[in-house]
Amino acid sequence: SVFPELVDTGSNLTEPFSHCPVIVCEERALGSAMPPELKNFNLSETRAQGLRLVPYKTINSIGLLPAFMPDTLLVRLQGESAKKVGDCYIAVLDKPLGSDDYRAVCNPQMLIQNFILA
Repeated sequence: SVFPELVDTGSNLTEPFSHCPVIVCEERALGSAMPPELKNFNLSETRAQGLRLVPYKTINSIGLLPAFMPDTLLVRLQGESAKKVGDCYIAVLDKPLGSDDYRAVCNPQMLIQNFILA
């Protein structure tokens, strides 16, 4: 899946155990990249392998988002070639982020990591 994301300098969202940065992504943007165990995710059943619950807090809400670590994630900054990003989690949001310009919001910490050419 390919989707535009916003690098949010106000975001410090990380997975609480690994402290890896988190990308919040609209479910509809993931397409076939979404793990099957997330398709019918139920918060009361958190036995799915490889899933984490990431706590979040915004101005208007607080809660938990189901998240997974992708096998491979490439990021292409404007004007540059795509680069492989190190460990991070993708938290799945079951509603739109509120803008047609992007489908995901990125913790800027993931862009500070060392990049590996894909």
